[in-house]
Amino acid sequence: MASIVRSILRYRERRGGWEGSEELPGSVREVLSEFGRKGGSAASEAQAQQRSMRAASGTAVRSAQATLRAEAARALQAQGSSTAEIAEALGVTIRTVQRALRASDISGASG
Repeated sequence: MASIVRSILRYRERRGGWEGSEELPGSVREVLSEFGRKGGSAASEAQAQQRSMRAASGTAVRSAQATLRAEAARALQAQGSSTAEIAEALGVTIRTVQRALRASDISGASG
């Protein structure tokens, strides 16, 4: 939205302003102020830092989910369930179960 507003502003500047007025229309001012509240340029240092933090938090969540899935897969395997049965019970693919069991075997052997 902001790029559209900037484009309109450039066009109007080339054409000589807003119909003889130096002041921006209220709707344009609102859009620009909203754009400013959202942080302006997507290339700012603060926004890059925020993107990095969000990516790290997403990684932590996925890692925790994988750990819980691996624990559940191990428990079901200990009860004698097949990989396919475990996958169906957890709502994931067989490959995901195999990966979780293999990762838990590797971490269990060193721990």
